[in-house]
Parts: sequence; C-alpha cells; structure tokens
Amino acid sequence: MARQGSATLSITNRLGNRVILMFPDTSIFHESMKVALEPAVPAARTFVSSYARVQKSRRAWSKEMGEGESAVSRMVASNRGWLPVLASAVPGFAAADYFDGTDLPDEHILNCQNLCNFVRDYHDGQGNALPFEDRLLNDLLPLTETASREWTEAVSANAEYQRLVTEMHTHADIFDIELQRLRKVILAHYGSGSSYYQRLRASRVREEPTNGEAQQQQADGAAAK
Repeated sequence: MARQGSATLSITNRLGNRVILMFPDTSIFHESMKVALEPAVPAARTFVSSYARVQKSRRAWSKEMGEGESAVSRMVASNRGWLPVLASAVPGFAAADYFDGTDLPDEHILNCQNLCNFVRDYHDGQGNALPFEDRLLNDLLPLTETASREWTEAVSANAEYQRLVTEMHTHADIFDIELQRLRKVILAHYGSGSSYYQRLRASRVREEPTNGEAQQQQADGAAAK
C-alpha cells in the first residue's frame, strides 16, 4: 500500500479524531454497526496517538538537525580557513585530502579529525612542529568535537523520527481500512445524507474536530437510541 502524503495524513488525523468524538459509546448502535465500530474506534485512537508522536518528534528532529548542521558548518568554515595556511607552510601539502567537496557531515568530521592528527604529528626536517600548531588545534579541535557530538545526536533523532513515521504509516493504513468499512456500514444503515456519513467523508473535512462536533454527536447518539 502506497504511503499517504502529509496533507492526506492530516486529513486522516482529523477523521480519526472525528471517529473518536462521534462514537464514544458503541453500545447504542445496531450489532452490525458495533462490528464495524469495535475495530475502527481503537484503530482511530492508535493512529491519532501515533500521529501526535510524530508531530512531537518532528520538532525535536528539526532542532537536533539544525544544531548538528550548524556545528558542522562552523567546523567546515574553520577547516577551510586553515588549509591555505598549511599549504604555504608544508611542502607538498594536499589540501584536497582534508576538504574534498563532500556534502556528507560524517565525511567533513573525519576530514577535520584527520587534519588535526596531521598537524599534531607533523615535524619538518629539523624535527620542528608547525609554529601555529597550538593555535590551529585550539581552534579546530573543539569545533570538531562539538560537530561530532551534535551530528551524532542529530543522526539519533533522525533514526527515532523515521521509526515513528514508519509506525504512523502502518497505523494509518490499518485505520483507513477500518474507516472504509465503517463508512459502508453507515451508508447502509443511515444513507448518504446522514451526518454520520457526511462527517466521515474526507472531502468534507476542513478543520479539526471541535466541541461543537462532540455536542452534535451527543444529539446523534440520543436519536439513534
């Protein structure tokens, strides 16, 4: 089954909330309605909860990714600034070995770690270290360590976010199947003009369920008795 897009998922979430609000007590309905409602209402609750977890995780994911990308960007800018300095001080220095144009944060971090190791280990023919070794390491090492830590946290947040998204799509598919069956049963019982049927049509969903919908459901429930 193809994944629902974000706009479709938003509508599915609204429909899920409507099912929860419209059918708080399934005992008042005909047995065939109960058969349709008994899996549909729990499926709606499960999907709505999963959808909410994804929205919360997305905020954390966005924050962590932003911090990770910013830390990597600061590190890369520093690294790029030191390369011409090293090229003028070290005969045969290959700047491309430490900045290869990659757009992968992990590669940038590795390049900077390797550059710090190179500077720390370098000695000229007389055994002298680079005169700016400490200045370079004091600048680049903290930036590299911060970038590594922040990007690790971003990768972890991304993995958790993707896990929740996959879980949400699974719950959306299950709810969609139950919702389609429920709509068919409602259509058979109450007809296409009933408020039950109309409020569960995706094309009619325009906003989140309101207190007014819950109040209307109470009236519907009383009429169904």
